[in-house]
Amino acid sequence: MAAFEDRERRLAGVQYHPEVGHSPHGREVLRRFLHDIAGITPGWTTSSIIDDTVAAVRTQIADGRAICGLSGGVDSAVAAALVQRAIGDRLTCVFVDHGLLRAGEREQVERDFVAATGAKLHTVDAADRFLRRSPG
Repeated sequence: MAAFEDRERRLAGVQYHPEVGHSPHGREVLRRFLHDIAGITPGWTTSSIIDDTVAAVRTQIADGRAICGLSGGVDSAVAAALVQRAIGDRLTCVFVDHGLLRAGEREQVERDFVAATGAKLHTVDAADRFLRRSPG
C-alpha cells in the first residue's frame, strides 16, 4: 500500500483499492479525498447511480437492440446487468469459451449470470479454434 497527499496543490493518490468493501478504511479514504482534496460533497447513492446509468442506457439505445461481450468477470457482468435492466430482452450477451477458463467457469457463468439477470446468453465454444491457432 502506498499513499501521498499534497494539500496545497490539492493532490492525493493511493495504490490500493479503497472502493472495494474489504479494503481497510476504504470509505474513509474516499470520503477524505472527495471532501478534503476535491471539495466535493457527495450527492449520490448507489441506487441513484444505478438509476441514472439505466436511464442513460435507455436513452442511448432507445428502441434498438444491443449485444454485450460477457467475460465472466465482475465488470462485464455489471455492465450487462445494467443494460439488461434498461432494455430487457433486446439485449443479447455473448460469452466465448476460448479453452483457457478455470474448471467449471463456463457452467457457472451460464447458470449464475442468467439466474441473476434474466438476460439472454449465447455461449460460443471456440476452444478448439482458439487453441489450434495459438502459437507454440
